Amino acid sequence: SDSEDESEGRGGGGGGETRPDDEDLEFKDELDQSRDHVPVAVVLFRDDFSPPYGTYYFRQGAFSQYNGRRLVGAVAAGADEDLADTFPTAPYDVDEPPPMGAHRATVETTVALLTEHSAPFGLEAPVRLEPWPNPDPDRFRRTYNVFSAALTADFASMIGARAGDPRWSEEERQLYTAPPEDPRYRELAERILEETLPEDMRDDPAARVAAVTSWLGQEGSYSLRSNHAGAEDPTAHFLFGDLTGYCVHFAHAATFLLRTLGLPTRVATGYAIPESARRGGSALLISGDTSHAWPEVYLEGFGWVVADVSPQTVLSPPPPPPDPELQNLLGELARGLDARPPDPEAPLPRFATSMRDVLVWLGLGLLALGVGFLVFLIAAKLWRRLAPRFATEDALPRLSYRAALDQLSELSLRRAKGESREAFAARVKALAPSFEALTRTHVGV
Repeated sequence: SDSEDESEGRGGGGGGETRPDDEDLEFKDELDQSRDHVPVAVVLFRDDFSPPYGTYYFRQGAFSQYNGRRLVGAVAAGADEDLADTFPTAPYDVDEPPPMGAHRATVETTVALLTEHSAPFGLEAPVRLEPWPNPDPDRFRRTYNVFSAALTADFASMIGARAGDPRWSEEERQLYTAPPEDPRYRELAERILEETLPEDMRDDPAARVAAVTSWLGQEGSYSLRSNHAGAEDPTAHFLFGDLTGYCVHFAHAATFLLRTLGLPTRVATGYAIPESARRGGSALLISGDTSHAWPEVYLEGFGWVVADVSPQTVLSPPPPPPDPELQNLLGELARGLDARPPDPEAPLPRFATSMRDVLVWLGLGLLALGVGFLVFLIAAKLWRRLAPRFATEDALPRLSYRAALDQLSELSLRRAKGESREAFAARVKALAPSFEALTRTHVGV
């Protein structure tokens, strides 16, 4: 109910939908992305994270229910409860986060949306969402914070893991494993295992996933132009036809093949951006042409894991990387208002550390300069006192007079402005009788 959502901090704008539109997975023969190279969001990484597969996956939704033609959003109670379904108005946790452990790490990010979205997205597997102050409402539609359970393990470390969640009911397992009735899916899946895996590995879920996705990547061709949309089963038309299509085709094909092998699989949607696009910075710009669909498989102890297909033959060029200057600019604008109080134990940013070091060295330099100048003054004063002992006969009157002036100065006896040397000598005669004769000698010389 609405009241329950608000009590958990959910809701608060952005379409009010709990799942992305099924249109996101619609098969199209001509996918025009010429106008999609428009920034839709900028993501700030609060924690450093390098994905084991070299790509950042930002999941927004998942499609699990087979409707006889393609996958659609599940409507059954308890399905896909690991999704972050609404924008946060207060912090909330997802209902079924993936199992945490040595295979996952908590990664914090801040998402600043430049365009409207029907649902929030977050790095891989969001587990907690928080509202975040919008630094520039005229530029950003909304901002929110995401804590994700990002996978750090590769498929090699998943060998031996069982498929599915033992807590699932039979209805839930059936939802994620229901394949098309076409027997060709099962026949092809078994042939792939026989041709690519040794016999002792053919029953291992992770090995099966790797075999199917690798086969599709080797045999398929990526193209935004295809001719499968009008078919009764677009995925079968693609898979048993020319194997030419884009991410929606490959994701469905992998999902259906893996489901015929008994593996719980679904199609996730969102954005996929190469790690290299960050260019070593903490900001990542997301554009519309990086929208993506990919298969996800549930392995016990790991949760839903990305099982994407990477076609080796690419007929349509990939989207260009984000403009680095625009990425840095929007990243700085998104940082414009960081409401988080500073952590006294957190390490300083590199720039702050450098500035601190510069100020420390500058302070030490000024201190050394001041001490050196003081030493110079003391040495000069000592020399003025000792100089008469080493003076020549011609310089002796001048140096003796100067040394006497220093001694009188220590007694706060100094010539007044406009006072002649002789008048000064007469004024201090009572304290320094010999100074008057020294003055006459000095003036005479």
